[in-house]
Amino acid sequence: MSACHPTLRCCLPCPAVDHLYPPNSVIDNQRTIGILRIISGSSAFLVSISYLVLPGKREHPRIFVLYISFLLAMWHWMGMSYFFGDKGRSVFCAKDGVARATLENNVFCAMQGLGMVWASIALTCWGLVVVLNLHLVSMFVPLNTL
Repeated sequence: MSACHPTLRCCLPCPAVDHLYPPNSVIDNQRTIGILRIISGSSAFLVSISYLVLPGKREHPRIFVLYISFLLAMWHWMGMSYFFGDKGRSVFCAKDGVARATLENNVFCAMQGLGMVWASIALTCWGLVVVLNLHLVSMFVPLNTL
């Protein structure tokens, strides 16, 4: 799949989206999102380190928060295509400079794609476990103490 028009026989260099908007607007947006991901990922990593190092003072198992904050940090850091170098072109584009990257023609795209899908599913499942645990603890533990 490339950015070549089938009938006009012209090709836009990859990433083609850069040529559909004003100059540097896509790069500026990617940079802004990357900075927000760095801040959010670092904050989630700080939360996971604090839950790992500091002693627990709650009845709620801290391993739940530790896992979900660590997975969230990994998810944010894997999504920063811009910071993989070459303004994200090493992730978005194939070696020829015209075709879009796929799992077959770009190792960085494959690693990021599989990592993001794995982290998204893991975050969803672990978030379900956390919410289910909080619900069970808040609804059924007080009934046993009566």
